[in-house]
Amino acid sequence: MYYLKGDYDCAIEYIQKSLDIGFDRHNHPCITLGILRSLGRVFYAKKEYDRAVQVYREVLAMIQDAYYPCCKTSETYYFLGKVYDAKKDHDQAIKCFQESLRTKLNYDWRYDASTAGVYGSLGDAFLPKGAYDRAIESYEKKLCILLRIHESTDSSVVDTYQDLSGIYHQIAQYDRADQYVQKSHGN
Repeated sequence: MYYLKGDYDCAIEYIQKSLDIGFDRHNHPCITLGILRSLGRVFYAKKEYDRAVQVYREVLAMIQDAYYPCCKTSETYYFLGKVYDAKKDHDQAIKCFQESLRTKLNYDWRYDASTAGVYGSLGDAFLPKGAYDRAIESYEKKLCILLRIHESTDSSVVDTYQDLSGIYHQIAQYDRADQYVQKSHGN
């Protein structure tokens, strides 16, 4: 509740209390993982990126030690990638997004909306590095998934067309950029 209101310090205080008094990490690991991931999100929102990295690394260590389901692993790598991207550490962000995708694809989550989101974030991380071909590849994979689960007029599909148009414009491939602009307008 405090997190949603933007009162991050109170959110941290209550999350920390939950960790301190509520659960033995070894006897209730699933609950602890959820609480820690919430703490990571609060630190991210507060722009305390180093603390968020520390929390997400702790979550990944717990998952690895206990062999928890892939959804927790994939999501945690995704959130960690978002933190690294916010820190402008694009190499680490790319590694985290790729690990998130590897985990998702191992469990055949190829056409899941969250998988499309990870591809989009991966594309975002490639852009500041000037790796436009890799960004395009990531956005096209995102688009392929979105078109399987949404209509071509869905806002997420239109946004992805516009993202691709922008990249092609940056690399002076104006015909390709225009093709994606036309698709974003439903033509």
